[in-house]
Amino acid sequence: MGRWYWSLVLDQLQSDSTIKQVAAQVTAGLYGDVDKVRALHRFVIEKTRYVGLEFGIHGTSPIGQPGAATSVLVTAKTRPCC
Repeated sequence: MGRWYWSLVLDQLQSDSTIKQVAAQVTAGLYGDVDKVRALHRFVIEKTRYVGLEFGIHGTSPIGQPGAATSVLVTAKTRPCC
C-alpha cells in the first residue's frame, strides 16, 4: 500500500530551484534546525491556503503534476498576507 501511494505522489514532492531559493530566503540568518523549521512553518501558514474537494482517486492521491508545489509557492509569494 505504501509503495502504491508513494508512486502517486513522488513527482509532486520534488523541490525545484524556485522552492529551494524561497526556503533559503525564509531561513536566511538562521542556524538551528528548529528555528529554520519554525520559519518555514510560519511562511506556509501565513502565505498559503488550501481548500480540498477530492473525489474518486483524488481522495487518496492529491491532484497535481510535477511543478505543482512551485505554482502554489509563486501564488503565495504574490498574495498579500491575511
